[in-house]
Amino acid sequence: MTALTLCAGLPVAAAETLRGEIWAYVHPDDGYAEALDSVRVADQRVRLANIDNVQMSDRDARRALRAIDNSIGGKPAVCRITHIDGKGRLNGTCKIGQWDVGDILVKAGYAFHR
Repeated sequence: MTALTLCAGLPVAAAETLRGEIWAYVHPDDGYAEALDSVRVADQRVRLANIDNVQMSDRDARRALRAIDNSIGGKPAVCRITHIDGKGRLNGTCKIGQWDVGDILVKAGYAFHR
């Protein structure tokens, strides 16, 4: 199992489970959507496996972030980290109860299955 130390200083490895409140992921420097196919759980960015975000303008992306946070923000989630990609990003699946977060984003039109 390969471990990665993130900026928070917490080691995270593939096949680990993260638990905590879920929020839309915004870039820490400017607060803009970096990717609507990622979420933040336990202060970690998780790129949702098998999901790509829909391309949209910055204005629409900001609206989408607000809508995502209004829909799922602050709810307890469980993310299973499936792998760490070549750029060091955590990838995995996240659920709120029985609902898959990737499916929620796809149904809302913010992402699509790849």
